[in-house]
Amino acid sequence: MNSIPHCRCFASSFLFFVLLIAARDVSAQSTSPGPLAHAHASIDGEGQCRRCHGEDGRISAQACMTCHARMEGSRFHRRLVSDSGKGCADCHPDHRGRRALLVRFTPPPEFDHGETGRTLVGSHKSIACRKCHTRANRWLDAKTECIGCHEDKHQPSLGVHCEACHGEDKFKGADRFDHTRGGGAGRARYLLDGKHRDAPCEKCHTSRGIQGRWRGLTFGKCDDCHRDPHAGKMGSPTCASCHVTTGWKDISKDAVRTHSRFGFPLEQRHIIPCAKCHGPKIDKKVESRCDACHKQPHQNRFGMRCGDCHDAHAWALRPGARFDASTHDKTRYKLEGGHQPVRCVKCHESGKGYANRWQLAHQPEDKRCVVCHKDPHGGPFRSVERGDRCETCHDLKGFTPSTYALESHDRTRFKLEGGHVMTPCAKCHTRPQPPQPKAAAPRLRDTPLRCHACHADVHRGQFGGFDMPGEGGTCERCHVTERFKTLRFDHQKTKFPLSDKHAATNCASCHAPATPGAVVRWSGLRRECASCHADVHLGQFESRGPVRTCESCHTGAATFKRPGFDHRKETAWALDGKHARVKCEACHVEVPADSVRRVRLWRLGPLACEACHANPHARPDGGAR
Repeated sequence: MNSIPHCRCFASSFLFFVLLIAARDVSAQSTSPGPLAHAHASIDGEGQCRRCHGEDGRISAQACMTCHARMEGSRFHRRLVSDSGKGCADCHPDHRGRRALLVRFTPPPEFDHGETGRTLVGSHKSIACRKCHTRANRWLDAKTECIGCHEDKHQPSLGVHCEACHGEDKFKGADRFDHTRGGGAGRARYLLDGKHRDAPCEKCHTSRGIQGRWRGLTFGKCDDCHRDPHAGKMGSPTCASCHVTTGWKDISKDAVRTHSRFGFPLEQRHIIPCAKCHGPKIDKKVESRCDACHKQPHQNRFGMRCGDCHDAHAWALRPGARFDASTHDKTRYKLEGGHQPVRCVKCHESGKGYANRWQLAHQPEDKRCVVCHKDPHGGPFRSVERGDRCETCHDLKGFTPSTYALESHDRTRFKLEGGHVMTPCAKCHTRPQPPQPKAAAPRLRDTPLRCHACHADVHRGQFGGFDMPGEGGTCERCHVTERFKTLRFDHQKTKFPLSDKHAATNCASCHAPATPGAVVRWSGLRRECASCHADVHLGQFESRGPVRTCESCHTGAATFKRPGFDHRKETAWALDGKHARVKCEACHVEVPADSVRRVRLWRLGPLACEACHANPHARPDGGAR
């Protein structure tokens, strides 16, 4: 128990001793700093403090820049200083001994070298930092020129601007060298064009070493590199007088102009490789006649003056050629009518060779129109004798109008009569409906002969429609071809024969549209009188029995009033005596039916005498005597 306070006292004394020593070391550091680092050893010693420290003892960045001016131009270092707000001594403390390091920097793996002002591209991106920054903790003294790191492969040297020819991906190839431009680094004295651009470098640069391989090549004449295929027979003109760099077979414009001095100017299709006419060695002499090079294909039928029809532009007839219809008459096919203004290529198509194009276009034994013309009718006349002979209906003046006359139509199954005579052909012979092409010709055969093939059903199926079998839906039952409104309809053969006033009544009085704008009703009409006539009796004969129709009293249509009405047989009240001489209106009087109409009573009800007559035997008081 007594040892515990003793231990506490000892621990307190020891802690005080340690703190005392630490305080003494701190005091010694501030009053007596250690030696400077090796890099600053030249300014270490008494009297040198003011070179770095100011009056307040602090180190200013401006003092550091007196010796380290390069740091001011460091783009990466300057950004770090501005972002952190620290001074130089905050990151580079000194007075820690000769072996102390002033710079301690290890680039992180994701370090962006572009922030230093030099972006790494190509193969430079994959090399280690120490390949260029060889001095420990020295980052700003690396060389930026190619020769600072790489050996100059070109001896004697081609200069220090390696980047003018080489890229940073690989050394071989000189990808940046521009052989198509002259002057300056990376450009050539001999400019490449045409086929020279595609030639591998080794074709011309065959020697080893710089001198003789990349410099000093002779290129003043073509034969410095190329063998003269003419073996000197072309004389003094240079190769460029005839040839160009786009290809050996391409002829220059100078060669074309030069050829005219020999009496044969080269034009259009005559601008061909020289060997075509002069042989592979260009030593063959050629006469200027066409048949010297070209075979005469006309068997001298048109003579030997080829230039009258052809020129060097193309084998086809030249513009203004003197080959007209009269000239064509010398062939086996004479041009007449509409064939005269037709262009030659319409019949003589290109791409078939001479024999198939010019000689076999028209054989003497086969002059049918279908050799050149497509059958616009689709071949419906092939089954007819001479049906493929277009001249049956057409002539050479033109395809239209046809020479097919009305009397020709009478030989068909449909003779034209009445209004059909003046109808244009296209009204009946229409063009096929899609999906057939618009240019398809009208149908001339197998045209339906029924009326509905051309005419619409204006009655809208009231007579069973056009598809009715037999004569149920045939228009000919009522209409004639002269005029649609002219009818041959016999109403007496219907279920409602017309007589008396009905026979004189206009058709439209009964056959009228159900609603305005609707079709006229011809079929299915009711035959009862009430369907056309108003009931003047206001339903007296329908309200109570026996029910009687109009025909019960009005049997004839000559007049509405019925003569000879037999009151005894047709009613329950026989007229005799003086009743027989009484006028109908005396008993059947008119009474108001409503506020507007009046009606005559024909059914009177009770038949007692007092219903019409007063009792002459009645007493004054109204009683019977």
